[in-house]
Amino acid sequence: MDYSELSDFEINSKVIHKIVNNGGMPSLEEIMQLPNSDEQTFVQWGNGCNWLQFDACNKWSDAGQLMEDNNIDLIFIENSDGEWSASKKHYESDNKNPKRAIAECFLMMKEVG
Repeated sequence: MDYSELSDFEINSKVIHKIVNNGGMPSLEEIMQLPNSDEQTFVQWGNGCNWLQFDACNKWSDAGQLMEDNNIDLIFIENSDGEWSASKKHYESDNKNPKRAIAECFLMMKEVG
């Protein structure tokens, strides 16, 4: 799949669905499926009083957790146009946004497994 064609919201939605299908929280019914606006990048869920947000493409706390939990490596690509490379084994994603590169690498790993 070509993740470069997807918005941050779509990437975040795919990531959280992979986490849910692996036994994580929240349930699929609780996840907000559509953004409130074109600018919204995060996925949210809650019970009306308590809302949580997930934005691996833009928040280090979410991307870092993906990186740590899945042993994803991140390096700056020398002589590039400011790109970062997130990789694990033969899965690799290059992007100017290192957090998005991590999220894309995670999705590549989960596509086959």
